[in-house]
Parts: sequence; structure tokens; C-alpha cells
Amino acid sequence: MSKEPADHLIEGISMRIRMERKLKDLTQENVVEILDDELSVSTLSRYENCSETMTVKKLAKISQALEINVSDLLSDEDSSTESRITAKFIFYFPLIPWYEIADVIWRIGGLFYGREGYVNHLLDFLIKEIPDSPAKKWADFNVKYRPIAAKFQKIWGLEEGLEFLRKYPEVMALFGEDNPDDCFYDYFNMVRKQNPLNKI
Repeated sequence: MSKEPADHLIEGISMRIRMERKLKDLTQENVVEILDDELSVSTLSRYENCSETMTVKKLAKISQALEINVSDLLSDEDSSTESRITAKFIFYFPLIPWYEIADVIWRIGGLFYGREGYVNHLLDFLIKEIPDSPAKKWADFNVKYRPIAAKFQKIWGLEEGLEFLRKYPEVMALFGEDNPDDCFYDYFNMVRKQNPLNKI
């Protein structure tokens, strides 16, 4: 049985609350404390696990405790369709042969407006065709876990960086047996190969 769009929205909100809390090194108890016990730890846990739907008022309170806007919890993407497409695709850009990208640009005539669904379909197809590799895992990491990726990259190259990622088993599972550092190097080697300045 397929999920309703509302289910995906609720799951996304739950995941972002959990991720934002962990990014700020807060326990569920800390959040409840900040909220002056306006909700219980068990209730917050159910919200984060998507086993209970919160009210808009509770969502506003939680966002206040996490010091972020409610809109950041409602969506991890920019409201502009073009920005959404670009934000997702930009991480995979270095991993796709230039002639395939040129083909997409030719097909859409360089225009997004009114062709959003078609553009998304083409880009999703290109992304699915990228072979599995450490570089692909790095791109997946940046797309799927943008807040965590941004924080990790601030401390990248240090043992603290890996310690930070180990707090997120679901993130570490994405890398499999590969070390995130190796995935980073593999990705940026691909970026360098795609850079036309390197061919001059």
C-alpha cells in the first residue's frame, strides 16, 4: 500500500526534528526542559519516531526550542522549483558525463518554467544511471543529509569529524564499508576531472 503525500510530509518533519536536535547536541530531556515540561519525553520520542502526529502549536514550540524556523522543519528544500531541482542535481553534476548533461539542456531548451516535471524526470534518470562508487555515496550523503553534511564539512579532515558521523548510524550505513574521507577524496577527484580548466 503506497503512502499518502501527507505521510511523507509527517515523516520528513519527524526526521528533521530528530536531526536538528542531534546537530545541536541536545537530548530529548534537554528539549523538554527548554519547553518547561510542556510535553513529555515520551511524547517527543513519539513525534521523532513518527508514531504520533503533533499539532501546529507543538511544532512551533519545538522549533522555538531548537532555535530554527518552523518552515525549516516543514521543508528541507527551497520553495522555488528551479532551486529544488538545482539543489538536488548539483551534487551529482560532476559524476555525469558532459554529453548526457548537454543532451538534457538541449531537450529543455535551457528553460525550467512549465517543464518542472519533465526536467525532474530527466535528472532523476541520469542520477539513477550513475554507477555505485565512493563518489556517488558522497553525493548521496550531501543530498539526503544536507544539515549533517554541512556540519561535518566544517570539521572535515579531523578525527572529530568521524566521531560526529558515528552519532548517526543511518548516515554511516549509507557509506557501507567505505570511509567517508575516502568518499570525499573520490568525489573531488571526479570534480577535478570535470573542470575544463584542468584541460588547458
